[in-house]
Amino acid sequence: MSGADRPASRVRALLALLAAALLLCACGLGAQSDPEPVDLTAGAGGGAGVLPSPGGMQLPVYFIAGERLRVTHRRVGSASLQVVLDQLAAGPTSAEAGGGVRTAVLPQVLVAGPAPAGLRGTASVVVGPELRNASGTEQILAIAQVVYTVTELPDVDAVVMTTPEGEVVEAPTDRGLSREPVTRADYRSVAPVPEPPPAPAQQTPVQPAPAQPAPVQPAPATASAS
Repeated sequence: MSGADRPASRVRALLALLAAALLLCACGLGAQSDPEPVDLTAGAGGGAGVLPSPGGMQLPVYFIAGERLRVTHRRVGSASLQVVLDQLAAGPTSAEAGGGVRTAVLPQVLVAGPAPAGLRGTASVVVGPELRNASGTEQILAIAQVVYTVTELPDVDAVVMTTPEGEVVEAPTDRGLSREPVTRADYRSVAPVPEPPPAPAQQTPVQPAPAQPAPVQPAPATASAS
């Protein structure tokens, strides 16, 4: 072997040893018996964070009773913007519907949009034609449901709605149409009626204990006549 061939042969030998070592490492890695969950919600949608919730949490979701909003609750593992929208789009339970609760958000997919640039505290929601084409009071109620439910997330104070193409949806409010982010203050006309505070517990008056009669003193003995 010439001197020029020796470096090349050494390189080939080193590469062969490296390939063998990698093969041995790969053989030592067995398949996982249980898959590890991967959190796909973190950082998705509107910049709203995920709420850590060991054992679950109660998520407020707003539907309608009469012509005003009514708050209900759903137990979820964690609350991201997409989780909140999914719970709202699912509508009231059969028990809630039997009690007169309904929704103005027609069956549709509500999607967490990208965080609006330069709008801190604002969540973006991509809405379908069902909400955009609703009319009158029903559209106001539907958007109010979205706004009240989404602003239950921490650090979210306003909502901007867009089409799937990214165009801002003109939202009806109590003051008229608006292309600006909307807040709860824009839907005070349909705000939930505050529940009355619970009545104070009736206290049973304490009856005074009956007075104990004074002990009868025995009459003094009289002296007998002698």
